[in-house]
Amino acid sequence: MGCVGYNLRARMALAVLVGDAIVKHLSGAIMDRDSFIPVATNARSRSDLVERGFSRQPLRVDEDIARSLEALSHAAWSVPKDKYYDGGDRYRSLNRVRAEIVEGGVKVWLSEESTPYVQLKKYNTTIGGQPREYAPLPPAIAGSTGVRKMIAHHLHYLPLSTLGMKYLVNVHLIRFTAAPGRPCDTSPPGFHKDGEKYIATHLVGRCGAQGGEVVITDNDKQEMDRFTMRESGECYVFDDDRIWHMLTPVAVLEGNQYAYRDTLAFDMLPEGWEPVK
Repeated sequence: MGCVGYNLRARMALAVLVGDAIVKHLSGAIMDRDSFIPVATNARSRSDLVERGFSRQPLRVDEDIARSLEALSHAAWSVPKDKYYDGGDRYRSLNRVRAEIVEGGVKVWLSEESTPYVQLKKYNTTIGGQPREYAPLPPAIAGSTGVRKMIAHHLHYLPLSTLGMKYLVNVHLIRFTAAPGRPCDTSPPGFHKDGEKYIATHLVGRCGAQGGEVVITDNDKQEMDRFTMRESGECYVFDDDRIWHMLTPVAVLEGNQYAYRDTLAFDMLPEGWEPVK
């Protein structure tokens, strides 16, 4: 018993040290509103958005982004359950970020705004119009260099991103979980719009799951693409005015007792923009 207890204490101590190291690495990367992220031109994604309203160009992953994706995958296990949602077991966090397009890149900084998240009833027919409050991720994760690089990467190529354009970005970490006989669906289910201007969604993790297929159509409901994201960091971005989208329910693979699908989504809202009411 003594050996078992010693080994357990040693493993716990190691876990604490590793956790502290990750937080220190990420915390050291948090900057103020003058924090500048250089961004290379991504003409292909901008062209995709202009021509068809969505893009699936790969995220350019470096060590900072890889570390942040790893931290997000761990954080998903402690995100509180979405109490506003009945169509399965979903967990969700919300942070706000401010950004400004500048010469050669984007300034990105965490915001302390904590107003409830609200979608218009027009867009979310199940829980639209209801103010929803979600706990934020720790600043060391939501404001890490990797997350800010991901945000800057997408903002820089948006068609509206001219010099001086400012954005509010809602940062959502969302986990869908499933059990036998209890799949998890979106809210609202089926084809819908979200009432945001631009949305970028990244896969953080997926385990034991089937379903979770993304389907995108044009505004005439003609299918344009369908795909299942499987690689951490895999992403797509769309102009909500230009397309309809849906996610098929996430369910467990046969023989499994549990499954999850974790995503990181950015609602990218230009300053002064409002959804069509």
